[in-house]
Amino acid sequence: MSEKANVSFSGVKVEDNVRRTIVRFAQSHKIDLIVIGSRGPDPHIEMFLGSVANHIVQKSQIPVTVLK
Repeated sequence: MSEKANVSFSGVKVEDNVRRTIVRFAQSHKIDLIVIGSRGPDPHIEMFLGSVANHIVQKSQIPVTVLK
């Protein structure tokens, strides 16, 4: 489906810090836009560890769209 829209997709295995990995990956691959969900799979853990989406919005120099 992404090929029809002329959109490329890349994946990366995250073994360390997912927040830094997403920001660094986007910068190193010259990504135009980061799209991320507003909540992780477990809202209770998110409350204690902080928000990945919030970190990416704050640290990324690339535009970020957060989906609810």
